Amino acid sequence: MPNFASIKAIGWRLACATVAILAVSLAVFCLIHLIPGDPIDAMLGEHATSTDRAALAHALGLDASLPTQLVRYYRGLLQFDLGRSVYTQQPIAAMLLERAPFTAVLAMSAVGLALLISIPLGILSALGPRSGWDRATLVLAVIGGAVPSFVIGPVLIVVFAVWLGWVPVSGAESARGLVLPAVTLSLGLSAILVRQLRSALRGVLGADYIRTATALGATPFELMRHALPNAALPVLSVAGTQLGVLMGGAVITETVFGWPGLGALTIEAIQGRDYPVVQACVLYISLAYVLINTLLDLVYAWCDPRISWR
Repeated sequence: MPNFASIKAIGWRLACATVAILAVSLAVFCLIHLIPGDPIDAMLGEHATSTDRAALAHALGLDASLPTQLVRYYRGLLQFDLGRSVYTQQPIAAMLLERAPFTAVLAMSAVGLALLISIPLGILSALGPRSGWDRATLVLAVIGGAVPSFVIGPVLIVVFAVWLGWVPVSGAESARGLVLPAVTLSLGLSAILVRQLRSALRGVLGADYIRTATALGATPFELMRHALPNAALPVLSVAGTQLGVLMGGAVITETVFGWPGLGALTIEAIQGRDYPVVQACVLYISLAYVLINTLLDLVYAWCDPRISWR
């Protein structure tokens, strides 16, 4: 049986996660309000009359002091009310529910594709150390990890959307629109996973029980069947952490490909000084990251009973 933590340990971890989320939301609230600019100017223009400015500020609650606005914000959180957008007056919860599925699909597709690429390459590289295949894999992994997504994305657009016309340039009107952003995100992640898996497998393949199985005539497939589960934890850690990051929205990739996810919504809100939307997006990102990492700890404990939260 997995050695899970006690209820007290789990409660303490959830309490720490809650404090972290509240601290992040407070920091973002303060930093966003310190950024130069005024949402009233952005909505009405700099030449609006003082009467119109005062009326709009009062309607949006922006005429109150920062502590008052902060108290209202946290009171709304306790009531599961994220407020309304400064610009569209839409409920922010509805905006997040509209955008979150796009980000979730993109994140899971990117991580799944990265695993499909990295697991076979990592296994072949570990089975033939210092071979031509191994060296080529490591070179490609270094290149894939070094090239940023804002370079890979436009290159993929030019080649596969403009020149070949296989997929749309941007948007989420069809399933084909998911291909380029998912590939863009998966390439960098797969480069990291290949190196992690190769390193972990090389360590496991040097263990005594693997050498004994080799001496008894075990095939490479049989060796991998025993070695791969023991080498999976580092890969699981990286993949789970990256999934948590991507669930918050891949800002650059979503912007480049016009993908209507949370990353694009966050950028739009920051550019428009839409304070409530920015706060809600950051709160969601923090919550998604914390929950996925907590789930990852549970999976760790299930995979390896020696791991404990104590």
